[in-house]
Amino acid sequence: MNSNYHCAESSSTQTNWISKSIASKSNWGVVSEDYPNYLCTPGYNLNDNNISGFNLMPSGNRQPDGLFSGNGSYGLLVSKTEWDNNSAYNRVVFNNGVYLDGWYANSKKRGSTVRFVRNASSVGANGDILLNGTISAENHQIKNVADPTDAQDAVTLAYINQLESSNEDLQEQVDNLETNLQAQIDELRNLENWSDSDGDGFTELSGDCNDSDASINPRIYEVSDGVDNNCDGEIDEGYNGFDDVIDIDGNTYDFAIYGNQLWTVENAEMVTYRNGTEIPQVTDDTEWEALTTGAWCYNNNDPTKGKLYNWYAVAGIHDANPNTPNKEFAPEGWHVPTDAEWTTLEEYLIANGYNYDGTTTGNKIAKAMASTTGWDISTREGTAGYDQSLNNSSGFNAFPEGNRYSNGSFYIEGYNAVFWSSTEYNANNAWSRYLFNDNSYLIRNYNVKQNGFSVRFVRD
Repeated sequence: MNSNYHCAESSSTQTNWISKSIASKSNWGVVSEDYPNYLCTPGYNLNDNNISGFNLMPSGNRQPDGLFSGNGSYGLLVSKTEWDNNSAYNRVVFNNGVYLDGWYANSKKRGSTVRFVRNASSVGANGDILLNGTISAENHQIKNVADPTDAQDAVTLAYINQLESSNEDLQEQVDNLETNLQAQIDELRNLENWSDSDGDGFTELSGDCNDSDASINPRIYEVSDGVDNNCDGEIDEGYNGFDDVIDIDGNTYDFAIYGNQLWTVENAEMVTYRNGTEIPQVTDDTEWEALTTGAWCYNNNDPTKGKLYNWYAVAGIHDANPNTPNKEFAPEGWHVPTDAEWTTLEEYLIANGYNYDGTTTGNKIAKAMASTTGWDISTREGTAGYDQSLNNSSGFNAFPEGNRYSNGSFYIEGYNAVFWSSTEYNANNAWSRYLFNDNSYLIRNYNVKQNGFSVRFVRD
């Protein structure tokens, strides 16, 4: 027994305290400092293990009944020497033991770790590994390739270096080949239109006729807008015979058929009632708050934003004289939807599979009604702000224009889209519909008539 492998804490008479020196540096169950002789156990300070290089892992064993045990607790080594017909000699090292223990009469059915031994005649006097069992006269013996002193070792080192250099050149060739192949693959994908540039879930191969616009793909509802929205090869199918929607100011509006209803799918833009009477633009907060007649504004008074209207404009209330007939707000042949007409649209979309999860019950249609851009980001599946490229399958195209509160302050765009109905709730409030970036449903609510909301139209 080489004394170099004895535990440093053992006495001169304790010659088999070698478990720590032959145990691996990992996977042993931990031994605490209150355990006897803990310094010499494999389970204490595993980094000090394995100075012999034997590297015994604590794999445990498989018992004769088929069950496994001992992983982390011991490493069991089998020998080929029989004890009797049913048993054989074994050796074991425990995580809390200090010596290599001999277990006798272990069942031959027990699953143990196996190591191999080589005949010592193949090792020279200095520990050198011999070739063909002898030290060759031609120095064909590897002694020290890292720092060669023998001529043959120097030759061997040069050969190894040459192989490494060749391997590096070969690896460079392989890397270059991979790069070139990937470039060709990418080019083929582009040529064959495998990419989904607009992120709407469709490629040109799967039927997307405009892969730069997420609002155009085979899943989208066809609306009357001069575009093949659903990529079926036809433009505005089903809308033959319908006149264009044009307001008094010359603005045109795209529209869509939902069951028995025709809805515009763009927000109102006019600044004039149907008879040519001007709708005042009011920018001042105090003036807006005091209004009881129709008015409009841009969100945040920014002309690049959409137009918002108070309910008095929707109702055509032009002055404070109750005897003055109300004006018509919508274009000829169209009107602002009632609360009941909003409900009819909601029920149609639900029944026809426009809930985000494909169900036909419950109100989960916000995503299908929302535009594919402009919404504040949401992490909730099924909401307008979640993966916006999948929005607007109904073609309703509700953009989050925001709103103006009754006190004149603004709520910035991105968070909500709010639409008036023409139906009063009471003398001070009227019904409306909301879409929020973080909700999956179309919301019905009543609001103060001084609020500024977006407006859509329904055909008479």
